[in-house]
Amino acid sequence: MKKRSDPPDSGYGIGDLLGLGSQSVRKNYYPALQERIDELEQERNRYKWLFENALHGIFQANLKGGILACNPAMARICGYASPELLKSAIIRLREQLFCSASEFDTIRQELLDQGSLSGRETRFQRADRTPVHVAVTLLRRPDLGPEVVEAFVADITERVQARQRLEQLNAQLEQRVEDRTEALQNANVDLRYQIEEREKIERELVVAVAAAEDANRSKDKYLAAASHDLLQPL
Repeated sequence: MKKRSDPPDSGYGIGDLLGLGSQSVRKNYYPALQERIDELEQERNRYKWLFENALHGIFQANLKGGILACNPAMARICGYASPELLKSAIIRLREQLFCSASEFDTIRQELLDQGSLSGRETRFQRADRTPVHVAVTLLRRPDLGPEVVEAFVADITERVQARQRLEQLNAQLEQRVEDRTEALQNANVDLRYQIEEREKIERELVVAVAAAEDANRSKDKYLAAASHDLLQPL
């Protein structure tokens, strides 16, 4: 019910007051709206293209369940022919995606405490149950659910294998150095023994020479005395 103080209803809208009918307002508003919708659609298609053609794996999952969405790269990393096959196969992240259930528990708790993890190295199970080394960046999405996360995954198998080979080479080099050091130490011990033996022989030789010289002097004295006696007249 209108009050006396209310202005009389003129029956005209804003468009009428501006000299525009309702049809004219719609005509002017619709192109701008359609332009905005087109921009949003282009943006959506751009993100969709990036999602589908990204080199790194991308997935959305529930920590208490499985994978909710993923891109083709994620499927390839895990050895599946398509994202749909990966989604249908992984209904429990803890047992079916992660190689180590205890490591999953640790990662889950860190995510719940911190909200995100960056570049965490772990291992996923491929379709044939062989492990694949990955670096994962995880972000909680509480707006989508208490344990919903989004993740970016890089296959680092080649990097890990190269690191392992380098560690093996370093270990082999260290072993060779230890073996060489031990051989040198043994050679030094042998050399010291040989030197000591040589010095001993030299000392014995000096004693023998001295004894021979004493014997020669004694012989000379004896011969001299004998000659003297023989030369004396009878």
